[in-house]
Amino acid sequence: MNALRMALADYFVVRRALGFKLYRAEKLLAQFLTFLEERGEEHLTIETALAWATLPQRGQTWAYARLSVVRRFANHLRGIDPATEVPPPHLLIQKKGRATPYRKRSACGVLRRGAHFLQSWPLTGVLLEDSRRSLHDRIRDHYASAEVEAGGEGCAAG
Repeated sequence: MNALRMALADYFVVRRALGFKLYRAEKLLAQFLTFLEERGEEHLTIETALAWATLPQRGQTWAYARLSVVRRFANHLRGIDPATEVPPPHLLIQKKGRATPYRKRSACGVLRRGAHFLQSWPLTGVLLEDSRRSLHDRIRDHYASAEVEAGGEGCAAG
């Protein structure tokens, strides 16, 4: 076992004593040390960390996560080995997936979807039909008056 593998084992002992599980980090750092060994390097460098983090080409967010794991280990390792280079946080940018914003729908579209829902209601009966019809009329009247007040023409048929 070389010095980096021993330092990695110590790193996990310390972090787990602090309550971290580190399942993914253990796997990723083992892969990183294998990458270092294959390149014949004995010290962690920024260039090597960046090359490994961007290896699988699965996107910037994944590369950022991989580099973050290496950065934490490098901070630990720098106290043991002064030749260790710690990758700066701004080296890769994390692009967070953003939720699609709510699309503002017209009152007519809301009314049509509501009417479709009421028509596909599984229960039948005269009382229910009457309540559906009156609810549909109230919804239509409400949205039609709101759209007229806003300068629209009300709901077109369809």
